[in-house]
Amino acid sequence: MRRASLAELVRNSPGLKPLLHECWGCRKIGLKPGILATKYGDYGWRELAKGYEELSLDLRGLCAECAENPPADISN
Repeated sequence: MRRASLAELVRNSPGLKPLLHECWGCRKIGLKPGILATKYGDYGWRELAKGYEELSLDLRGLCAECAENPPADISN
């Protein structure tokens, strides 16, 4: 079974766009770090983003796993 891409998720739920990003290597999708840690509330995003974990990306757009062992089709 193929996982949905970020574009497909955003197409189906446009409210997720400001919350999520995707690793360029493995295509893992996760929450932008700290996006739900707001001073005045999460604007209902916490319920919308249920089921996603935080995913940190480096400057190249790679998660920690792909940064250590980049896929063959990703050039540095």
